[in-house]
Amino acid sequence: MYKHCDLVKYVGYPYQENLIITYTKSGKVIDSKPVTREGDPWCFNLTGTVKPFKLVVEQATAVSNDAISSGIIKSTINTYSYTIDKNGFIIQVFLKNRDGGIYFDKVSNSARIVKK
Repeated sequence: MYKHCDLVKYVGYPYQENLIITYTKSGKVIDSKPVTREGDPWCFNLTGTVKPFKLVVEQATAVSNDAISSGIIKSTINTYSYTIDKNGFIIQVFLKNRDGGIYFDKVSNSARIVKK
């Protein structure tokens, strides 16, 4: 699920989040977790498998507003994995943290993570 967050009271920038939500067969929510954030100071990459379900997220967060080189903003990249247990609960595991950057392509109006 994609959630658009225009209210900037708490984070200072508009952003969007992707969520994982699990439901019972009758439609009641079992669990939910935001797994990515996207906006000016955030960028993400997703990979994973369907069966068994496993989502790997690289989430970059800018640590400075200054471009360090060639339009790349200095960032921290955290990597997490998400799986769902037999009861429908979402399991988040922190995998690693590293330095990197966010590159903004003005022509395509898109961003991508740059790894060191």
